Amino acid sequence: DDLERENRELEERNKALLLELQQIQKAGKADSARRAIAYSKAVNVQLSEAQTRELIDEQLRKVGWEADTQEICYSKGVRPTKGKNLAIAEWPTDSRSGNYGYADYALFIGEKMVGIIEAKRKHSNISSVLDGQCKEYARMIKKEHEKYVIGCYGDYKVPFLFATNGRDYIKQYEEMSGIWFLDTRYQFNVPKPLSGWPSPQGIEQDLERDIQEANRQLPNIKIQCYLPWQPVPVKQERCLV
Repeated sequence: DDLERENRELEERNKALLLELQQIQKAGKADSARRAIAYSKAVNVQLSEAQTRELIDEQLRKVGWEADTQEICYSKGVRPTKGKNLAIAEWPTDSRSGNYGYADYALFIGEKMVGIIEAKRKHSNISSVLDGQCKEYARMIKKEHEKYVIGCYGDYKVPFLFATNGRDYIKQYEEMSGIWFLDTRYQFNVPKPLSGWPSPQGIEQDLERDIQEANRQLPNIKIQCYLPWQPVPVKQERCLV
């Protein structure tokens, strides 16, 4: 159909632009103006919202997620299922930001909510989306969906947040390309760019390492008692649901 044809044409243009960038980088002799023009062309290829979702769906499928914005979506009754790794589109939250509180995708390994994805057709700073909509969605999980929450991380109920516009990662334009990621499990983590999506197996391994580290730390925890007039040190705790 027309959308598939447009996607094929878009993919061909992107490949041509990326090849041009690689040739410039290998040559090492191009002036800064030519290099800037090439990078600008790559990040300013116009994508429709439907094309952006198609690209992200395909990227997620390649690493093991079941993703199809049109069919695997909350409004069609799709819910987390044991034994499946689902990227469920248009997941509702109690947030009022963005698309009426609907996260573009929620990632589930079985019945565990492990990620939120915000997709942007074009954005001057993809990383800023994490500090806005993604964080808001991760805080405002609906009460009826808390059964899918695997832990609380400060104010957040989802461990991994992602923002993307579906474009290939370009180092020189990293804030406007690729995938931006935030691990909410640790208070001082900051957003960082990724060159590709994590697989369900990769996320499970990361979560398992976190549990193992917590178990190793357990014997070292000292229990202290404080008298009523003594101030108790304030420390951010993680709560498991």
